[in-house]
Amino acid sequence: MQTVPIDSIIVADRCRKDLGDVRALADSIKAVGLLHLPVVTGDRKLVAGERRLAAMRLLGWTETPVHEVATLAEAADLLRAERDENTCRKDLSPSEAVAIGERIESVLRPQAEARREATLKQNATVVETFHNGKRDGFGNPVGEGASVKEHVPSPKPSSNGRAREAAAARVGVRTRCCICNT
Repeated sequence: MQTVPIDSIIVADRCRKDLGDVRALADSIKAVGLLHLPVVTGDRKLVAGERRLAAMRLLGWTETPVHEVATLAEAADLLRAERDENTCRKDLSPSEAVAIGERIESVLRPQAEARREATLKQNATVVETFHNGKRDGFGNPVGEGASVKEHVPSPKPSSNGRAREAAAARVGVRTRCCICNT
């Protein structure tokens, strides 16, 4: 593996003309990293990975690690592998999407709860309790042991399902109706 400037890779005569949703791929690369390296020949002609290059450019990358092939036979094997990677995959069934969504949600939920607790703590209000009820002319407590200040947490907001919605989005499903948003 070596790293090369993205602009030094020659992209020519590609079979795929429609790169599709490159933003989703860029988001994935940003979140989990580059899982499959672009493949180039020794003179930096692209063999496989044009969508990955477009996604990396969208992310502002100027260099990329590449897998360099030495022979035409190796390039042919990689082209078959690229074809198979793009045509032999199977989408998740609905029940598989639910199962992986639940696993993602179980990872995200503790993080969401920690954020919610931190927000509640940050938004706690100070309540003054007056024991003798005496005040001066400006409303300030007066006298011995006039007031006690204590932090009282704000009421907990109702759960709005953000962890569930985030998990659903990661497996490509909706948690709400796209028409009425319920």
